Amino acid sequence: MRSAARNPVTLSTHRAGKEFVLRTATLGRTGLEVVRLGCGGIPIINVPFDDAVAVVRAALDAGVNYFDNARAYGDSEAKMGTALEGRRNEIVLATKTVTRDAAGALADLETSLTNLRTDCLDIWQLHDVSTVGDYERVTAPGGALEAAKQARQQGKTRFIGITSHNPESLRRAIESGEFDTVLLTYNIGTIWTEPLMAEAQKRDIGVVVMKPMSGGVFFNLSKEQEESLPSITPEETLRFVLLNEDVDVALSGFRRVEEVPQNLAVLNDLKPLTAEERARLLKFGEDLGLVYCRRCTYCMPCTAGIDIPSVLAILDHSERFSYEWPSQRRRYAELEVKPTECAECGECEERCPFDVPIMERLKTAAKKFDRPF
Repeated sequence: MRSAARNPVTLSTHRAGKEFVLRTATLGRTGLEVVRLGCGGIPIINVPFDDAVAVVRAALDAGVNYFDNARAYGDSEAKMGTALEGRRNEIVLATKTVTRDAAGALADLETSLTNLRTDCLDIWQLHDVSTVGDYERVTAPGGALEAAKQARQQGKTRFIGITSHNPESLRRAIESGEFDTVLLTYNIGTIWTEPLMAEAQKRDIGVVVMKPMSGGVFFNLSKEQEESLPSITPEETLRFVLLNEDVDVALSGFRRVEEVPQNLAVLNDLKPLTAEERARLLKFGEDLGLVYCRRCTYCMPCTAGIDIPSVLAILDHSERFSYEWPSQRRRYAELEVKPTECAECGECEERCPFDVPIMERLKTAAKKFDRPF
C-alpha cells in the first residue's frame, strides 16, 4: 500500500467560495494527481441529457477531477463532453474502446474525442478485456493495443489503460508492463482483487476501481435484515473501498445531483472502520456467494428478449427474503419476457465478467415463479 500518495488538498466547490478538503492520490507512473472519488459514465446512461449534464457539472464544481467514460456507453460520452466543455484543464479525462482490432479502435477513438469535445485524452483504455482470448486479441499484431500506442505517439492520448473483470487477464496485463493504469472491480463482494491491486501498485501502475458499491446492489439486498445477511449502508461500503490505500480512484455512481455531496462527504471525513463494521461487511460479501448478479448488464442484450438482470434480481432477492414472496411473484409476473423463453445460446454467459451461471439461474427462476399468479 502506498500511503505516501494519499494527500489532502484544498479545493474550491465553486459555490460561494466554500472550501473543503478532498483526499487525492498520485495515479501510478502517470504522475496525475487525482481526487480519490471519480465520476463514472455508466450511471448517466439512462438519465435525460440535460439532467446528466447537471450531474457531471455538479461533480466538477464539487472538486471531482477524474472522469471516466466509454464508447460503449450510449450517449454518455456526449453528455459528459457537454458538461465538461471549457474546463478541460481542470480534469483527468479517460474513456475506453471495446473494439479488439486496431482499425476499429482508432475509429472509436475519433468518435470519443468528438463526443468528449477534446483533442487529447489523458487515459485511453482497452475495455472489458475479460477473457484470455480477448487479451491475446488486443495485444496481438494489429490489435487494439497497437492502436493505443499509435494514438499516444500522435498525441491523441497521454497514457494507456486496460479494464477487466478476469483475474488471469488482469494478472497478464499488470505483468506485461504495457499499461499505465488498470481499472477493475473492488468492493466487499470482490476482495479477490486485493492482491492484484497490490501488485499493480508495486509496479507503479495506477489503480482505478469500479462498482465500489456494486451499483447499490448491496444496500438493496440488505434493506430487510435477516440473521444470515447483516444490514449495511452505502456509506460503509464506500468507506471499505476508500480505506484500501491500493485504490487510487473509486468511480462513484452519480445519477442525481444530490448524490455528489453525499458521496464526497464520505471521502472528506474518511473514518476508519471498527473491527465490528469490517467483520460485518466481509460477512455480507461472503454470504452473497458466487452466483448473485452484480447488475453490470454486460449480459445484455438477450437474443430472446429476456431482461436478464431483472430476472436475476428477483431470484437473488427471493433467496434472501423468502417472506416477501407475494411482491416477488408480482415483479416476476410483470416481466414482458419470461426466462422460459431462454434459447440457451450461451451468449450471456460468455459476456458475463463474473462467470455467473446465468442459464441455470434463469431455469431456477422459471421453476420457482412460472406458475399462475
